[in-house]
Amino acid sequence: MALFKSRDALDGLEDLLDRERKCILKGEFDKLHRLVAEKERLLNSAKHGSLAPDRLAKLSTMAKRNQQLLDAAGKGIRSVSELLKKMQNGAPLSTYDRAGSRKTHSEHKVSVERRA
Repeated sequence: MALFKSRDALDGLEDLLDRERKCILKGEFDKLHRLVAEKERLLNSAKHGSLAPDRLAKLSTMAKRNQQLLDAAGKGIRSVSELLKKMQNGAPLSTYDRAGSRKTHSEHKVSVERRA
């Protein structure tokens, strides 16, 4: 019985890791926290049975891949955050169009001089 329960848990964990990957790639980070409880439950179920080394290797690869995606997403978010801070301090933003031409965007602050 434990063998079947473990196999079902491993199948469920594989499915969950695929769903997690899709959420990361779509930028649906708000959905990731919902998967945590299910992941813990599946891991607890899986550890009580016999685990095939090849199956564990596949799950490990999937989990590492998801972690790399999360790390890359975090790096991108930090980069955007730094760019926004620089722009708030008046630094111009440079972008590229489809043809590869560079365009600089800057916020022009209009000051009004008032005289009495």
